[in-house]
Amino acid sequence: MNGEMVCINVELAQRTYRVNVRESERTVFEDASKMIDETIRGYEAKYAYKDKQDLLAMVLLQYVTAFIKQNRTLNDNNRTLNERLEAMLQNLEKSI
Repeated sequence: MNGEMVCINVELAQRTYRVNVRESERTVFEDASKMIDETIRGYEAKYAYKDKQDLLAMVLLQYVTAFIKQNRTLNDNNRTLNERLEAMLQNLEKSI
């Protein structure tokens, strides 16, 4: 069943964490941990840092910023779509 909880190990910044997730979301968590580690390695190669927490903070900022931008774009698109649908509905009501 996809709603079943499973315990998986994810590695972030060379630390392993046990996480309980739904079986249906397992690959999402595994893919996320891979993306985070790849981004950390990229930052390690480009920037000076004191410890892994610095790198994690930079990764967090990068992904949260992208998430906020995407949500704003989605909200703008939804608003535009709703306005267009409302205009179409009004035109349809006028023609009936």
